Amino acid sequence: MKTKNKQMINKKVLVIGGTSGFGLGIVKILNKNGYNAIGLGTTSSPKVDVIDSNSLKELFNKQTNIHSVVYAAGIAIGKNYVSDKSIIEMEKVIQVNTIGLLKTLRYSYDSLLKSKGNFIYIGSIASQLSYVGGADYCGSKAASTTIMETIRKEWLGTGIKTSTIESGLGNTNFLERRYNGDKAKAKLHHQGIKAIEPNDMGELVLSILSLPEHL
Repeated sequence: MKTKNKQMINKKVLVIGGTSGFGLGIVKILNKNGYNAIGLGTTSSPKVDVIDSNSLKELFNKQTNIHSVVYAAGIAIGKNYVSDKSIIEMEKVIQVNTIGLLKTLRYSYDSLLKSKGNFIYIGSIASQLSYVGGADYCGSKAASTTIMETIRKEWLGTGIKTSTIESGLGNTNFLERRYNGDKAKAKLHHQGIKAIEPNDMGELVLSILSLPEHL
């Protein structure tokens, strides 16, 4: 076990969106198991905002010896019909969930090509199961899943491993943020459902990173 941990401590994993929710759970579990996981987001130091291309580009220019990347950034704002939604808010959802993913794939490629590591995207079953009031969110997740399917083909033969996890509802601050801090609405959203814990997601990501290199 000591030998295994010594080997893993050299594996740096950048978790984009790793300061809260599933991302934070991933960081905690990976670090507990010997990885050097770094949680990055708008509240981290350095600050990483996936909407800001320069902050992402600078991150991958400055970070060295990156083994793997996890994209766990994602937002939803409200649950209204498109006719009642804010254009600015819909654009932000797509910027974070989809455009941010594309930017991260673009800027992480050179590092992952050297490490032959993993790129893991934390998606949502909303990519397959659309619902009223979630056109922007569901659309962004469907697009992101398609992006990852395409990347798998583009990166085939490079040694980089890609994975998409389409998650259900999580027991995180995601829904409270969606409803601007309204805990009652957040609770109602997943009423009767056993939500996924952040540590559960961390264990799943750990299992992917622990797979033999040929898988």
